[in-house]
Amino acid sequence: MSFLCQVYAPVETNPQAFHRTIFIFVCKKPSCQKFKALRCQMGRENSFYPFDAPVENPEWKPEIRAETYGCRVCRACGCGVDGPGGKCGGCKKVDYCHRLCQVADWKHRHKLECKKEDFDPIKTDDDKAGLQKGLLGGRLFPEYEIVMAGDDSPEIPEDDDNNDDQEGDDNSEDEGSDVEASEMENFRQLEREGKTGEMTAADLAQFDAKGLAQDKTLKRFQKAIKSAPDQVVRYNRGKRPLWVSSENVPSPEQIPNCELCSGPRTFEFQIMPQALTYLKLDKGVGVDSLDWGTLAVYTCQESCCSQEESAYKTEFIWRQPMS
Repeated sequence: MSFLCQVYAPVETNPQAFHRTIFIFVCKKPSCQKFKALRCQMGRENSFYPFDAPVENPEWKPEIRAETYGCRVCRACGCGVDGPGGKCGGCKKVDYCHRLCQVADWKHRHKLECKKEDFDPIKTDDDKAGLQKGLLGGRLFPEYEIVMAGDDSPEIPEDDDNNDDQEGDDNSEDEGSDVEASEMENFRQLEREGKTGEMTAADLAQFDAKGLAQDKTLKRFQKAIKSAPDQVVRYNRGKRPLWVSSENVPSPEQIPNCELCSGPRTFEFQIMPQALTYLKLDKGVGVDSLDWGTLAVYTCQESCCSQEESAYKTEFIWRQPMS
């Protein structure tokens, strides 16, 4: 799986979650469409970060390399490296978690630096080394910083249909109604041409109802993101996701409880379809590629933390397709 994004999300009411991050990984094979969420957290007093926040200045730079703390990580993908193997046989200075990572790094970067006596992976600038340009043959996504900002737009109730029609520019026409009328006219044209098969009046009524629900859900989605059309992450812990469609919405029974404490999970944030454009995955309709309408991330409501378990706790992701 390839690293997709991480969100730093402390829980102020939980002393064990003073530092807390959710990591998202994805299989880049289009036919797979599998995602994984891992939660890692620590208290304010820990072995890695100072108790008090450092004073930021232009010269200040945090030490974020895992190797500083005795960890061996893959030079290509950043995952941990276990066991004695995985080190470059030439320079003996870099580690890899898998042969595929080693081959990719060698082809796109390491073969030019491996035999240099002054090569120091800690001091190597990944951008200048061509990591971002080559992205290791497609194994990595382009790197960005997600800038977080408050959302001043009011939450749109799902059952407030009149609100959808009345808000906005008074001079504008109801675009949703236009879309609905156009779709129904297309369907009725097919019906007149005898291309709808054995569809009955009851089937048609069900089709109408489904179209209305889909249209209202999509309208609600479009209205909510209108003030920030380039939004890639929507954080709203304890509330509800903003669905792009009325289909493929999970029921409470489909959101599994936390495997560690057996407590319920709650919605925390969602990754929006706009991220596909930044990651250069937006190839258009009908193209076999990684795709989603939204990725809803659910995490343990208590953000439980057991020292007996792995530092990285698995959470739950619900993928809603675009349609």
